[in-house]
Amino acid sequence: MRTILFIHGFAADPVIWKPQIKEFSRDHNVSIDPENTQSRIIIGWSLGGFKAIDLCLKRNNSIKALVLVSSFAKFLKCDDYPHGLPAVLLWNLERKLKANIASGLRFFYSLMFNGKEPHPIIKNLPVPDNKRVFEEINMLKIEDKRELLPKIKVPVLIIHGEKDQISPIAAARYLNENISGSELVILPEAGHAPFLEEAEIFNSIVRKFIKKHEIL
Repeated sequence: MRTILFIHGFAADPVIWKPQIKEFSRDHNVSIDPENTQSRIIIGWSLGGFKAIDLCLKRNNSIKALVLVSSFAKFLKCDDYPHGLPAVLLWNLERKLKANIASGLRFFYSLMFNGKEPHPIIKNLPVPDNKRVFEEINMLKIEDKRELLPKIKVPVLIIHGEKDQISPIAAARYLNENISGSELVILPEAGHAPFLEEAEIFNSIVRKFIKKHEIL
């Protein structure tokens, strides 16, 4: 039985994966610990995609598949990467977080769900440590995984919401074009958290991917 490792994104907590943990623990081992060396499938969401890519390459003999959800190779756009967000938008989020962490997070969650009421799970997220939040902001500013993408040799599934306001759909297409043999699934009605907004569809897509590649 394979172990699926779930890695959460910016200013979040493993509890955000509650629907998937409940679903996949029925017939898989499930972990939320990146140090779990038994993990064979990694599912990384948003900023968690950075860590997922790193772990996949670090443990290239043991990882059998990678799922990148609302992820990106680089968060901010620049002259040679037009697929990210403008830096001013991240600066605006950082400014709001520095002024008041709670209201800054509410602003971020409103972007996640395109102005709609956030998923109920969001209300149960613990307030993240301030230091960690700004460390993650800095990661979004500087991390760049573009050169690593061609080195990924395992099956890769990319799932992205077409209405994502945080990670543009172009970022998903870039991943797809630069990871050989990767599969891209776009959910037309989803934003930045398709595993919450379209949980049943999301779970079904991941299950089909696992079955297709006979990752037991």
